[in-house]
Amino acid sequence: MRSLSNQSEPVQEQPVGRRADLQGFTLLQARRISRMILNLIVQIGTIYLILQAYSLVRRSIWQRSSTVAFAHALQVIDFQRALWLPVERVELPLQRFALEHDWIIDFFNAYYRNVKPAVFLAAGLSVIFAPAGFRRVRRLFLWATIVALPWFALYPLAPPRFMAPYGYEFIDTLAVVGGTVSKSGGLAGANQYAAMPSMHIGWSIVAAAWIAVAIPWMRIGTVIGVTHVMLMGLAVMATGNHFWLDIVGGLAVIAAAIGLDRVASRWLGAVRPSPVRMAFGRESGWG
Repeated sequence: MRSLSNQSEPVQEQPVGRRADLQGFTLLQARRISRMILNLIVQIGTIYLILQAYSLVRRSIWQRSSTVAFAHALQVIDFQRALWLPVERVELPLQRFALEHDWIIDFFNAYYRNVKPAVFLAAGLSVIFAPAGFRRVRRLFLWATIVALPWFALYPLAPPRFMAPYGYEFIDTLAVVGGTVSKSGGLAGANQYAAMPSMHIGWSIVAAAWIAVAIPWMRIGTVIGVTHVMLMGLAVMATGNHFWLDIVGGLAVIAAAIGLDRVASRWLGAVRPSPVRMAFGRESGWG
């Protein structure tokens, strides 16, 4: 008589139907993941191409005299002084404070340089976790791009970092501290006289909306998004790239984009929620 310990236990095979269901489920999941990855690549690639086209047009087609840009910069400085918030009380003290602390100016330099990667990251999160929200905020991105594009030609503006010859001792912190010299040519080139409006703020608000719809739990996304916009506002001034009125210009671009989206929705007869209300208000599903 053989001992029970030496007996091999029978192998229980899964029914053929169950194995087929598991294989079909795995295949379906793989297809869904593949479609999601493809959609992610397409959407981020489209945003990248739009931003590149925007930069190309801005620096190569609508260029005006630097004399006009400096005259406008002096106008902005005078207007800020008339509003009791001159550069001597806002931008210059902020930059001096940042330059006194290496880690602060290094942080602001890096934050300013990475505005577009932040947009791509925020868009990617919303594509994955909130596809419908991504599409709605994308309307805001497209309208903002349309609104901002002609503004640089209509009102070219020299940034604060160019104003030292006029007695305003701003420093180009990206060049002096960060070793990154801004240039007009090449793929990464930029219009040197396009400080108004600050689309670093405009793009950051769009990114904030995408983050808000991607992470709605306890409004964590909203907190992250608002913090991102506030830090970018400090960065654009501390690095000498924008006046505080340029930040107001960026906010105005977003406001105009929201208005155009509403008009277009009514004209098309489509009832669509506002991208900003959908991101930050009751239409986000938190109310």
